[in-house]
Amino acid sequence: MAAQVADQFRRLMGLLPNEEVRSVALWKLEGYTNQEIGARLGCVDKTVERRLRLIRSLWKDAVDGA
Repeated sequence: MAAQVADQFRRLMGLLPNEEVRSVALWKLEGYTNQEIGARLGCVDKTVERRLRLIRSLWKDAVDGA
């Protein structure tokens, strides 16, 4: 089971377009707030929110298409 979860996580992270978006996804999963993520990236909350919408959209499409 743990191997399946790890494989799925790698697959979903691999769908993300670049390292910045992968970092946003990872930090969000680790429990960071949008403000904290924005501070790490040097951007405003709206940018983080846009990245999260992109992530959710890509992941939803991948799960729905599976």
